[in-house]
Amino acid sequence: MQVVSAGPGGRELVRSFMFDVCASEDVSQAEFFQLSGVATLLDSALEGYLATVFAYGQTGSGKTYSMSGLEEKLGVAKDHSKGEEQSDGLIPRSVRYLFQAINAKSNDTNFVMKASYCEIYNEQAYDLLNTASGPLNVRWNDRNGFYVQNLLVVQCDSLEDVMAVVDEGHRNRRVGSHEMNKDSSRSHSILTITLDQEVIDPSDGHAVMKYGKISFVDLAGSERLKDTKSTNTEETSSINKSLLTLGKVIAALGSKSGTPFVPYRDSKLTKLLMDSLGGNSLTVMIACVSPSPVFLEDTLSTLNYATRAKNIQNKPTIQMDPKESLIMGLRKENQVLRTENAYLKQQLQSTGRVIPNETLRSPSYTTEGMKPVNRIAPLSSRSPPPEQQFQQNAASMADVESFNGVMTAYQNQLIFLQQENAQLHANQGYSEHRLKQLMAENESLQELLVATKAQPESRHTNEAIDKLKAENVKLKMQLQHHREKNPTDFDILDQVRQMNLRVEQLQKREQELMMALARKNRSRE
Repeated sequence: MQVVSAGPGGRELVRSFMFDVCASEDVSQAEFFQLSGVATLLDSALEGYLATVFAYGQTGSGKTYSMSGLEEKLGVAKDHSKGEEQSDGLIPRSVRYLFQAINAKSNDTNFVMKASYCEIYNEQAYDLLNTASGPLNVRWNDRNGFYVQNLLVVQCDSLEDVMAVVDEGHRNRRVGSHEMNKDSSRSHSILTITLDQEVIDPSDGHAVMKYGKISFVDLAGSERLKDTKSTNTEETSSINKSLLTLGKVIAALGSKSGTPFVPYRDSKLTKLLMDSLGGNSLTVMIACVSPSPVFLEDTLSTLNYATRAKNIQNKPTIQMDPKESLIMGLRKENQVLRTENAYLKQQLQSTGRVIPNETLRSPSYTTEGMKPVNRIAPLSSRSPPPEQQFQQNAASMADVESFNGVMTAYQNQLIFLQQENAQLHANQGYSEHRLKQLMAENESLQELLVATKAQPESRHTNEAIDKLKAENVKLKMQLQHHREKNPTDFDILDQVRQMNLRVEQLQKREQELMMALARKNRSRE
């Protein structure tokens, strides 16, 4: 992408920018959904990853249109089951995509979809689904990171349920009029869709929980106060403060010099976007600009913003319960060791060295009778009644005991498999060493046979040697045929022993012939 402007002395100044996708005003909403890569993020969220899509740019550049659609249609109740409209933005198209993908999933996967909608206005968090709640606190915990406390979360079982949440949030979002846009969004909005899924492993029936999430962030306009001519200076200053902090975070994360301090905690917006910027989320940034030369400075600022954001390196990870993740890791490690041990056993058996089963197997460490761990449900944001809380505590203790039992069984099994693996490796090394010794002995015998043949012997001795040699060649051909026909059943050690017997017979016959030749020579003398 290039931005051409008049430079010093009237010369043409060209600035070039490189992005993954550049969409002009001629690109339709459907085409933009495909070009933006949002579908890939949705697929990742369905697999248990975190994903974020956020739009940045000055007022009137198309942020809300790209994310949601035409502003005059936002918040208006309509029948979404009739299909999408041409003006629908990323959010309604993404919701339809999610339900289509969920319906295409196998019966082994169960999804629970939930949605919430909040806004950041004047550095305060508000619930767009419950306007009576007032300002809400932004808290932190180890599992969720930064989150909005007491935010209303709605379970959505259908497309209409999610779109009802979206429409309600649009109706309640703060909109203000100023010089640049009479219906300007004066707050940062965050629509969050969580995808809790229970996947059943068909191999053992174990249930694994994954917690995917995708957030759609529509930022307020990035223009300066003097450009808006707004009378609400506190509002515009708060917007600029949060966007300035966001710029500092992006600059720090995109810096290639060491590990600079990242000021996430300087604003509520950057706190809530912590996972999306330099965290464990997959993120798409949509930089919206205006082609008008009047807004050249804002356009360049947005493009520089997006360029720095490209340098940020996130580390996406699947979101799972730590205990379930640990159990899955142990199960995978056990499976790897079982596969390797089975391969080593096969290799040892093919060389004729059989390992007794009782030395490689301990019945106390088998998986028979093991039950999958019960999933521990996340804590509710509201305190239950005392009787229900007591029942939950008892259930939690049972879950912990079940988890500890499964963990102990998996750890014991892992230790046994590691010991078995070490023993198999040692046996394999011994077999390879013994095979090398036998091959060396065979080469020595072959050399001795050649030397014996080179000595002057009688006609009968040569005939006997030639006969044995022909028989040896025939035996080798039979062995080669057996090797090609039954590669897994070929026992190399038995064949080496047979060859040794043949060589011993040859040496014995040679000695007899030599002794007979010596007696004959003495009788002639």
